Amino acid sequence: MALRRVCEGGEGVVSMVRTRQRPRITVDEVVDAFRVTGFIPERRDYVSVIDGRGTALDAIWHARGMSHDDYRRWMNKMGPAYTTGFLQGWKGNKRLRPWPHNNSRHLLKLGFADGHAAWDAVVILSEEGN
Repeated sequence: MALRRVCEGGEGVVSMVRTRQRPRITVDEVVDAFRVTGFIPERRDYVSVIDGRGTALDAIWHARGMSHDDYRRWMNKMGPAYTTGFLQGWKGNKRLRPWPHNNSRHLLKLGFADGHAAWDAVVILSEEGN
């Protein structure tokens, strides 16, 4: 949990507010993971990396050499809204599917945008033959 300084009122009084910033999946992280693993980007949910194909999450998991427990902890840190949105964006969905929790919808949208950006980057990488 990070501490953020917040100025209150006109007196310049500063208080410390706790903020929790969840990790995100960056385009660079996804591109690097595909370079390291040599996987072919795949949009389907459940793919076997045995045939050399994988999603962004598969590529990161294998590039980092994470155990199943480490992978679960990493996913939990990002949260279900973000990862659901990321996968929807990665799969190329045009619109977000309904999400029952309004308080985390912003994380769903953020993940959706990150997933789209990551897919676009690995497609360019694949086209360049890197």
